[in-house]
Amino acid sequence: MLQFLQPIWLTLTAGVIIPVIIHLWQRKPGKVLRVGSIMLLQASSIKHARSFNLTELLLLLLRCLFILLLACLLAQPVWENLMTADKGKGWVMIPGHDADITYQHFKPQVDSLLSQGHELHYFDTGFEEAKLSELSSERLPDSSGYWQLLQQLQLELPSSYTIHLFTPARLDKVKGARPATALDLHWHTYIPADSVVRWEALRYAMDKDSTRLIKGESSPAATRYNLEDIKGKDARPLRLAIYTDLYKDDAAYLEAALLAIRQYLGRDVVIENWTETNNALSDWVFWLSEKPVPPGFKKLLRYDTGEVRQVNTTIGNTPIHLYKKNTSTDTITADWKYASGVLLGHRGNEYIFYSHFNPTYTSLVWDDAFPGMLLDLLMPQDDALHDKRAIDPQQLLPVRGELSTTNHYTQLPLAKHCWLLLFLVFGLERWLSLRKKKEVAHD
Repeated sequence: MLQFLQPIWLTLTAGVIIPVIIHLWQRKPGKVLRVGSIMLLQASSIKHARSFNLTELLLLLLRCLFILLLACLLAQPVWENLMTADKGKGWVMIPGHDADITYQHFKPQVDSLLSQGHELHYFDTGFEEAKLSELSSERLPDSSGYWQLLQQLQLELPSSYTIHLFTPARLDKVKGARPATALDLHWHTYIPADSVVRWEALRYAMDKDSTRLIKGESSPAATRYNLEDIKGKDARPLRLAIYTDLYKDDAAYLEAALLAIRQYLGRDVVIENWTETNNALSDWVFWLSEKPVPPGFKKLLRYDTGEVRQVNTTIGNTPIHLYKKNTSTDTITADWKYASGVLLGHRGNEYIFYSHFNPTYTSLVWDDAFPGMLLDLLMPQDDALHDKRAIDPQQLLPVRGELSTTNHYTQLPLAKHCWLLLFLVFGLERWLSLRKKKEVAHD
C-alpha cells in the first residue's frame, strides 16, 4: 500500500499544466508567396497563425511525468506492508552500544535465530535494522531505559510478535513502572566482564587540618562508599554566599539550613552574607532578590521574578505545603517539583526557585528535609555514571498484557526508486528534445 509522509508536496502535481500550455500554444511561421509585383496589393493588418493542436505527444508525456515524479519524491513515498506474527519468525534485538560484545556473548543463539529467518535490530530508540558486519562499540549509548523501550516497541510491532532480546543485566537501565506487553518476549541477560568499578566520588577539606576522601565501588552485588580522612588540606573550602535586600528573613532560614549541612558534614564551609556583590569567586551564590543578577558566578540559585499567585498544594510526594508560587513557565530541567509543576529547576549552572524561602510561601523551611534537599544541590552524586549493579532476570520481565487488534505496518522508503525514474525520464526528455532540434535544423 503506497503512502506519503509529506502529502502536501503533492500539490506540485498541478505544475503539469505548464508543459501542456507550452505544447498547445505554438506559433507557426508564415508562408512565403512568390508574386511578380506588390504594386497592386493593398496593405492589411498583420496576423499571426497559431495552432492549438498537440504535437510531440511523447515529449509532452515525459515532461509531465517528470513533474509528477518530482512531486512524488518531495512527498516522501513509502510502501507499507502489513506485519503479521508469522510462526518461527521475529526480531533478534541487542543494545546499540557495545553491540559487538553482546553479540559475542550470545553468538550461537543469535546466529541460530538469524538462520531461521529472524531479523536483527538494535534495541534503542528507532529500532534500526542491524548488520552483523557493522556491529561495534562506537554507537552512542541510548538514554532510554529498557522498560521505556519496550513500551515503544509494542507500538511498532503486532501483538504476539516474537522478540528475542539480549542485554546486560543492568539495574540502572530499569526505570519507571513495569510495563505490560503482549509481545512473545524471550529476554536473555548477562553480566559484563567489566562489572566492578572504583572511583573517587568526592574530596573536600574538613574543619580541622584534614581532607576527607569519599571513594565509591560498584559491582553487580551493590554500590558502596568508603570514607578516608588524610592529614593536611589539599582541597579548598566550599564558599557559599547569600545576597538579599528585602528578604532578610528568607536569608536567615537559608543560612540555618546551610549551617546544619556544615555541621553534618564536618566540612570546611564558608558562608558569607552579602549586601552588595563583592565576591565572584564563591562556589555558590544564593540571590534572594528581584534585582538583575550580575554575570560571572560559578553556580547561582535565584528567585524567579514572575507574578506571585496563591496555591494550595504539596511539594513532590511529601506533606510539605506550598502556599505561594511565581507564575513563570520557563522551559528548564526540573530538580524539585510540586503537584503540578516545577518548583526548582536549572538551565546550565543557573538554578531558579519559583517561590521564596519563607514560611508564608512554603513550609519547606521548617521541614527536616530542607537541608537534605540543599545538600543534593551542593554535592550531587554521579552514581548513574558508575552503577554496575545487576538486576534479577525475573524482575526485568514485564507484565503479560492483553492482545491488541491494531494493525502494524513496515515502511519501505521509495526515494531511491523515484530518483532513478527521475534521471531516466530526464535523460529521455533531453534526448528527444535534442533530436527534434536537429530535425528542424536539417529541414
